[in-house]
Amino acid sequence: MQIKVLLGVMVAAVFSHGVVADSEGSLGDAFLAQCKHTQSCAMEKMRGSDMDPAMLDMIESRMQGQCEAQVSTMESIEAQAALGPHAEKIDAMKGCYLAVIQLSCDVLNAEPDVPECEDV
Repeated sequence: MQIKVLLGVMVAAVFSHGVVADSEGSLGDAFLAQCKHTQSCAMEKMRGSDMDPAMLDMIESRMQGQCEAQVSTMESIEAQAALGPHAEKIDAMKGCYLAVIQLSCDVLNAEPDVPECEDV
């Protein structure tokens, strides 16, 4: 999966900092950290443009809570996959999210291909 697709999904996310995820955490934790990091980078990019400040405020306001709202879905996916043959996909998804978190905003905003996300 290309980072462009991830960015498209994450544009609906909340602008916030401070979530940390590691390989030992849940899929929900990794998703939340990736979602917030991606959104933070997208907002940083928009703030660096000539976009109307009122529009930026509206976008940020509409995004409030979107990352957190999706965590329970990720946790449900992880729980269901643990019971079947797709558990390795959960590890791949988590690896993708953790790889994205490691990217700087400059790199992330350039929409790179992320090798860890190729098979997700």
